[in-house]
Amino acid sequence: PVVAEAAKCVGLMARGLRRDFERSARQMLPAALARMNDKSVWKPTILVDMVEQLSWSLPFDFVLEELRPFAASKSLFVKKEAMALLLRTMDLPQVRMSCPEAALQFFPVLASTVLPNVDDQDNGVRHEAAKFLVHLVHRVDPATVDVHAIVLDKVPSHRRGAFEEEWKKIDKDQPCPLANDALSTSVQSRRGAMPATTPRGGSRGPITPRVGPATAASSAAPGHEAVGSAPIGGHGSRHASPCRERSSERPRQDRSVPSSPSKIRAPVSARGLPASRGASRERAIATDEEVLETPMVKGMMAEIRNLRSAVERLQQSQEQAVPAAPAP
Repeated sequence: PVVAEAAKCVGLMARGLRRDFERSARQMLPAALARMNDKSVWKPTILVDMVEQLSWSLPFDFVLEELRPFAASKSLFVKKEAMALLLRTMDLPQVRMSCPEAALQFFPVLASTVLPNVDDQDNGVRHEAAKFLVHLVHRVDPATVDVHAIVLDKVPSHRRGAFEEEWKKIDKDQPCPLANDALSTSVQSRRGAMPATTPRGGSRGPITPRVGPATAASSAAPGHEAVGSAPIGGHGSRHASPCRERSSERPRQDRSVPSSPSKIRAPVSARGLPASRGASRERAIATDEEVLETPMVKGMMAEIRNLRSAVERLQQSQEQAVPAAPAP
């Protein structure tokens, strides 16, 4: 009861004296905010009302600087109460009178104070931060402030659902800027992933394949089509591979015309040489004579003759040593 009565008296003095009470209000505000974690006295009818009444005597920038450390507190309750108090302070009539453009003037500071809480581990803190940012973005004109660079681009993609929910609560007619950004980003990513196509009737000229000297010569010959002048395959957009181009360079032979005699295979003998042509036999004999004239072959032939003569002498000596059998 004593704290409640003291807080009520301080609030009435601040509202009545206003700027004359500024010096004392600068001392009372930090003392009141220090009791924010005490739920027995931090109630709307006690210290919360007193802090709001002190705004009659204090400028908004001083209140903002005093509340910023509490928005980054380790206590979940203190963080939620600090963001809620800061949002209510901007709507107070005394703040609208002293600083009508508070949201626009202190937009970067307010956004940087609350943005870290958007990705907090507590669901209540996240929704309170999303609510604050939605009201902040909704109060400013995007033409005067770069809302995307300061707030929207810094909201994590997995936390944008809370932002969109809070936006629908305050403005159902106007689309959420985050939803528009996500849609434009997805469209741009799809366009980047799709291959570039040329519309029908465009100024794109015909495709002229590179033709080598051999291909150019074959294409210049009468009766043969130019290689690479038309795509190969049923799709109409694929060109022939290099292997097919090389094979297509050879002129097609009419099956009705008999092949030249030189290309007809002749029967092969045991030596691997043609057996039906006199010229081939003569070439084979000449080749054998050339092989026999080598020194190594001549030496081998001489050894063979010596062995044969030695064998003949042995046979003759055996025949003379064996006595003739008597006649019966």
